[in-house]
Amino acid sequence: KVIQLIGAGKKVGWRGRENNTVPVQFGGSYSDYATVQEAMAKWKTALKDKLNINLSKASQYAPFSDLNQHCIFVIETYLYGVSDNAATYGITGPISSQSKAKIVDADIFMFRAEFRKIYRQALQHGYTAEGASALIANEYPMALTHEMGHLLGLGHQFSGIQSIMSYDFSGAELSPYDIEAIRELYTY
Repeated sequence: KVIQLIGAGKKVGWRGRENNTVPVQFGGSYSDYATVQEAMAKWKTALKDKLNINLSKASQYAPFSDLNQHCIFVIETYLYGVSDNAATYGITGPISSQSKAKIVDADIFMFRAEFRKIYRQALQHGYTAEGASALIANEYPMALTHEMGHLLGLGHQFSGIQSIMSYDFSGAELSPYDIEAIRELYTY
């Protein structure tokens, strides 16, 4: 399964939260917020009532190490990798308690400069400006949905089964495998 495990096969998710709710703050532009809402809605639908994700827009937020505020940051100028042949669109940093088998904090960092790097590569490979823009318009929601899966406790999926949690994105929709994995993670 794609579920993150620690220790002796313990599933790691958000456990013991007040009202079974995880508050997530978005710290980025309003144009990005709609994409964040759409991606989060997919996971909320898959979770049903097993976990409530309370997403809100924040103009101010604590540093990423604050355990009481879980954030999605869009960073404009940082390049995660220097290679022109690869891009890291985002990373998620979950912090887990091994003794309690639960996530205590997680933050997502999306790197806008990495998307611009891919845009430039697409132009060099013969895409029109419109085609390169369309590529990025498809990649951003996929990457964001993928990173949200990590925030919720899912790991990477490398078995070849279609999944938003693999690196072989075929769309921003959750696959039946993703839905089954997230529901299993939050079944106590």
